[in-house]
Amino acid sequence: MSSNLFDLLQTATTDVERTVITTPEGARLSYGDLFAMTAQMAHVLVKNGVKPGDRIAAQVEKSVPALVL
Repeated sequence: MSSNLFDLLQTATTDVERTVITTPEGARLSYGDLFAMTAQMAHVLVKNGVKPGDRIAAQVEKSVPALVL
């Protein structure tokens, strides 16, 4: 069993097309969209030298990309 919160969420999600976020502008993001965006962000972090266990800090506005980060 995984102790990684993201893995637990992804494993528990049975409908990746289900809307998980609706932005103030009305855009709808599915769990699949969220997982894809998270994977893209992870690749950017790894490409920039971030390793498992590293801590990062970011000052961001409230937004979907901030949630993904």
